[in-house]
Amino acid sequence: MHPGPEKKKLDSKILFVDAVNEFVRVGIRNKLNDGHIGKILKCYASRESQKYFSRLAEYKEIRKNNYSIAVSLYVKEKYDLGQLSLP
Repeated sequence: MHPGPEKKKLDSKILFVDAVNEFVRVGIRNKLNDGHIGKILKCYASRESQKYFSRLAEYKEIRKNNYSIAVSLYVKEKYDLGQLSLP
């Protein structure tokens, strides 16, 4: 049984999503609520870069990074701790 027609990517780009901040704390656990899940799914379906959340990277950029798929190489953090100055 086949679930339906397969979709094929029309490009060789790879979508990186950094959803590390998309949760609510419930007791000692982190949980995704419907809003978080919706944001992740919408990003995946649209295949668009969103500042501090996702990045659609070219294959040549991944090759330049020695084929590393570490999300932090492609999606920048909102606050770069290396640029903060402490009193």
